[in-house]
Amino acid sequence: MTILKCKMCGGSLTISENERIAVCDYCRTKQTLPKLDDNKRIQLHDRANYFRRENEFDKAMGIYEMILSEDNTDSEAYWGIVLCRYGIEYVEDPRSHKRIPTVNRAQFTSIFEDENYKKATEFANPYQKEIYEEEASCIDKIQKGILSISQKEAPFDVFICYKETDSDGNRTPDSVYAQEIYTALIKEGYKVFFSRITLEDKLGSAYEPYIFAALNSARVMLVVGTAKENFNAVWVKNEWSRFISLIEAGKDKTLIPVYKDISPYDMPEEFQYLQSQDMGKIGYMQDLLRGIGKLVDTEKTTIKETVVINQGSTQIEPLLKRAFMFLEDGDFSRADEFCEQVLNTDPENAKSYLCKLLADLRVRSLDALSEIPNSFSDNNNYLKIMRFADKELKEQVKKCNDIIVRRNEENRKRDIYKKALEIMEHATTEQMFENAGFMFQEVKDYSDANLKSEQCFELGEEARKDEVILQAKNQMRGENPANYQSAITLLETVPGWKDADDQILVCRKRIEEIKAKAEAERLEKERRTAELHKAAEARAKKKRRLSVIITPIAAVVLIFVIVLTTIIIPNSKYNDAVALMEEGKYKEAITAFEELNGAKDSAEMINECKYSYATQLAYEGKYKEALAVFSEIVDFKDSKTLYSDILRKTTPKEVLCIAPYHTIGLKSDGYVVSTEAPNTISIYRNMVKLQNWTDIIAISTGSTHTVGLKSDGTAVAVGNNYYGECNVSDWTDIVAISAGDRHTIGMKSDGTAIAVGYNEMGQCNVNDWTDIVAISAGENHTIGLKADGTVVATGSDEFGQCCVNGWTDIVAISAGYAHTVGLKSDGTVVATNFKASTLRRNSGQCNVKEWADIVAISAGTNHTVGLKSDGTVVATDFSKPNDFCDYDGQCDVKDWTDIVAVFAGSDRTLGLKSDGSVVAAGDNDDGACDVSDWKNIQLPDNK
Repeated sequence: MTILKCKMCGGSLTISENERIAVCDYCRTKQTLPKLDDNKRIQLHDRANYFRRENEFDKAMGIYEMILSEDNTDSEAYWGIVLCRYGIEYVEDPRSHKRIPTVNRAQFTSIFEDENYKKATEFANPYQKEIYEEEASCIDKIQKGILSISQKEAPFDVFICYKETDSDGNRTPDSVYAQEIYTALIKEGYKVFFSRITLEDKLGSAYEPYIFAALNSARVMLVVGTAKENFNAVWVKNEWSRFISLIEAGKDKTLIPVYKDISPYDMPEEFQYLQSQDMGKIGYMQDLLRGIGKLVDTEKTTIKETVVINQGSTQIEPLLKRAFMFLEDGDFSRADEFCEQVLNTDPENAKSYLCKLLADLRVRSLDALSEIPNSFSDNNNYLKIMRFADKELKEQVKKCNDIIVRRNEENRKRDIYKKALEIMEHATTEQMFENAGFMFQEVKDYSDANLKSEQCFELGEEARKDEVILQAKNQMRGENPANYQSAITLLETVPGWKDADDQILVCRKRIEEIKAKAEAERLEKERRTAELHKAAEARAKKKRRLSVIITPIAAVVLIFVIVLTTIIIPNSKYNDAVALMEEGKYKEAITAFEELNGAKDSAEMINECKYSYATQLAYEGKYKEALAVFSEIVDFKDSKTLYSDILRKTTPKEVLCIAPYHTIGLKSDGYVVSTEAPNTISIYRNMVKLQNWTDIIAISTGSTHTVGLKSDGTAVAVGNNYYGECNVSDWTDIVAISAGDRHTIGMKSDGTAIAVGYNEMGQCNVNDWTDIVAISAGENHTIGLKADGTVVATGSDEFGQCCVNGWTDIVAISAGYAHTVGLKSDGTVVATNFKASTLRRNSGQCNVKEWADIVAISAGTNHTVGLKSDGTVVATDFSKPNDFCDYDGQCDVKDWTDIVAVFAGSDRTLGLKSDGSVVAAGDNDDGACDVSDWKNIQLPDNK
């Protein structure tokens, strides 16, 4: 079975092999599927569909094209490009609840004429083709409506592109500056598209027809921004990328970035070679108006200025000079236009192709050509230069391209070398050294990479041998000869390495000692048995001789002994125990009462002492010890109530959690906030409708669902409920919650646990747990911390994540994807490890043996984070960037300070500061780390 995400809503599709059509269980949409014969291609389709659902159409199109570069018969990839070109977003019809397409990138070309659509239907099977044709008809109908409306719109001179509102719905500074520019342009008599005003009378109707008309008619686009992220906001980028596409298609248009309070290098890469305006400079408005005047007024006289070449080559040189002058001014479209006029007369003019190449690349001169970031060897104009230019010009242009290629190759090698060096410097295991070694081999001709590669493999072998010796020494314990024999077997694989040979001798000597000791104990036991048997026979004879004399005396002695042991001594010990109890020495009193073996009401007094002792511990703030004692007398007096009160008071609350595509936070007022998540995926959209939650004291999120704990002990949940993981509405008396991948765990105030959701691995088998003081859910396993500091586990143990039976003195736990971490009372940390026999992968996320002075822990998918008592943070990760996981900087936390809580997710880490603000590290493709403006997040000890 294969798991794919729905193209419309993002829900999970479980698909059998060879299926090409599926119906989503969540949105009930019938849809086509990609080929299921290649896992990599499946993952690429999922990622492309995700970006498309996010309206990141250009990113999605790039991935679809990557798929086609490997398989040019993939109908789904062609169809994906079609959806991106027309900006198709599937929205839910509130009446029918069906997913219907909307067009966000209208085209003059009918979808039926689109080459990618033709390819999609060509390579589709009959069932897929039917769906493509049905959806294309719907899209074509919508587009015709857009074109019909847009044709009635008057043309614009200038299109102002900007971000109107921020994440809180407030107007951005960009909008204010854009309106100032709009006002100035209107005063100059220009026709300006400014959505805030232009579209204000279009409420209740679709905006795309008017945006489409304005994009196609405007001569100039101004992209206004005061922050890097605002330039790349989805709908802002949708507008300017469409405008650039029109320019690249040969339209005579100009895009001008207008910025303030940021570096021009923070603007999109596509703006790199464009002339821009800094709003922070004095007189920028006059410069902007003058520049627009040149562009717009020039367009009105283009016919007069255009020269028709019909007089032979005498006109070529002036046109070329004019073209290169436009290049110098940065007017690349005009430069290209004059080059085309030259080529109409002389189609083999190499200088004209050079000018067109520079215009294509947004470069103003040949001298600057080598400074652009990427090679242009596949550019058609470059190929024409190589075909028609003289030797000197060919060498000049080729030299520029060669410089770029060499520079990029050098940069690539340098980056690989740098990353390999970083891994090598931090490597502690054979696998880490091997990873670095292979990376050095990839760039072996760079610097000393070849030498470093050899060193890595040597160090890796040494690390392997060290690990063998460490494993052997861990076996060398106890009184079982088999342990030492296992150690010998390991040590014999690394003969002569360090003290391996000496340790083999130690093991053999220890085996001999254990066997000798066992033999001596056996002989001693036999001797003592014989002596006891002999002594017993002698006592029997003596007893028979003395029985006649002793019997009367024994009767009297017996009576005295009975009185002494049942009345006199117990009364004395009882009184001593009561005195200890009255002095507040409850532990000693408990021991004294226990020695009475139930005499008088000693059993009741033991419970009384334990009750008083537990109450005293709670008063002193020793809650863990108090819970352990109360758990022993749960039915005595109101111990159960007091146990529950302490548990409610002391259970740590999760106030930040990390979902696959967004971050959720709990504010001190009980409201929940979230970063922006995919707004077209129902299960994720529901996950961020958390601002409607109130009176929340803890939150937890899984892969596709989120759970909240309310102050009254009930729970709420949103998101995917395919396995019943959100069925928590009837829960009561809950003091802690934890969401796994597809299951949810709750801890009740009496120390028991409850669970719902996916239970194929037994991860919900917690009904018999008692005395639980903390819970944590991983992907397919669940961990519970007991009051006595031990840990219980249930669920998948494929990688040893449930091997916690020997853990003691634990005060906190955290379950990751396939590992478990425990914090001990002395500030050290323990962690489970991958079983090497089942999966030969490094387990760097469990490298916590050296940690000390830790006060809190959190386990992510492939990394572990620890909070130190001084408010700093340490982290360790999977350390295998070229295989199982990608390193996204989730462990870059060494500079964090004043942290009071840490939270680890799949590829991100969050830190909560004492002032209620949040810091983040890791993957931010989806904006999930955009939490720098969060304030008043609830601290973990807020109750």
